[in-house]
Amino acid sequence: MNLLGLLHLKCRGIPCDYAQARHWFQKAAAAGSTAAMHNLGAMYEHGHGVAQDYAQARGWYRRAAEAGNGPAAERLYRLAARLPQTGNFLPFKRPLVTDA
Repeated sequence: MNLLGLLHLKCRGIPCDYAQARHWFQKAAAAGSTAAMHNLGAMYEHGHGVAQDYAQARGWYRRAAEAGNGPAAERLYRLAARLPQTGNFLPFKRPLVTDA
């Protein structure tokens, strides 16, 4: 399901359709896909097919990060650094990112 969302989001072999991308990401997230949660966060952070909403982005990134998605934890950290007026919503320190 997450892959179907990515195909719609990135226009890979099918026409771009942000509504379909969000639909498939939401289904995948409901099934526990942390990658889909991360992708929903990115859609809301950047306003791709949805109204830009940092609170929604934070919520999706947090859910993914708490479930173990490292890239979502990094996005959550960077979002907090860019938007300090949103307050401290990080329950953990910045993740260690390695190029292993």
